[in-house]
Amino acid sequence: MTFYDVTLYGSKVAGSAHGMAAVFGALGAVDKWYAFDPEFVRNEPRCEECALTGIYEGKAGTALYHTLLVREQVARDVELCGDFSWRKKKGIGRRVPREYFEQIVQEGEETWFTLDISEI
Repeated sequence: MTFYDVTLYGSKVAGSAHGMAAVFGALGAVDKWYAFDPEFVRNEPRCEECALTGIYEGKAGTALYHTLLVREQVARDVELCGDFSWRKKKGIGRRVPREYFEQIVQEGEETWFTLDISEI
C-alpha cells in the first residue's frame, strides 16, 4: 500500500499531513505562489526528484514529489490544505502553528520553511 505525505518544517514548527488531498492541496498552493512570484519557492539542492526529472518550475503536471524551500506565505497556505499533525512547536508560545504563520506573514518577517512532498 502506498501512502502520501506532506511535511512542513522550520526552526520552530514541524508537522505533516497525509493523503493525496493534502499533496494536491500543497501543490496547488505552491503553484499559486510560484505564479505570483517565483522567488517565494526555491528548489532544495538535495531534492532527489529534481535530480531525476528536473527542477520544479511551478507547472501543473510536473512530478508530484519534491522537496522545496518556501516562504511564510506559502507555508501558511499549505498548512490550510490538510489536517496537519504538529510534532514540534518550539518557541511559539501557546499559539497553534496556524496563528504563528499568520503572525509572521503580517509582520513581513522573511522566514523560509522546507516543504517535503513524498510517497512513503
